[in-house]
Amino acid sequence: MSTYNTPILTRILKSARTKDYFNCIHPVPMIDYDHLYEQWNKPAKPQWNKFFLANNIESVTFKEKLEFVPEDFNNEWMGYWFFKQRTDKRPIFLNAKSGQTNVEYSPNRMLVCKPKTRFIIPQAALESHNDEATTIPVHCFTLWVQFDKEANAVLDNAIKQPLVP
Repeated sequence: MSTYNTPILTRILKSARTKDYFNCIHPVPMIDYDHLYEQWNKPAKPQWNKFFLANNIESVTFKEKLEFVPEDFNNEWMGYWFFKQRTDKRPIFLNAKSGQTNVEYSPNRMLVCKPKTRFIIPQAALESHNDEATTIPVHCFTLWVQFDKEANAVLDNAIKQPLVP
């Protein structure tokens, strides 16, 4: 098992970003992702405790559908870590409200943004992926990750840096 020798924050800072969010593919090595995936919604398990301690994670919330925290949740950075089931072959993309960018809902991807940042799930994805007409694709495992104060300060500083074309 990995020793988390590359902290999640380092991976996020090296990932693609816009002026509003970070789009991190593989925030942890796939071997760690697989171990955490197998213990989904069991935060007391040793795999999760090791992850929390190694990465200064303040808290997590397990969700079985793709949804975002309320806009007034807090003013800290949130990580939306996608845990896509291996059998789920649905192509789901999230559009930034500006409509300019697509973020794929794919395994071991983390979208890191402020709670007020919103993404739109295209109507076509909703219609083709749900048995019932709903506004959120179901069975899209998403982990809400809250970072500690130190990580929030680092992310605040990083997002202010000029974008590299």
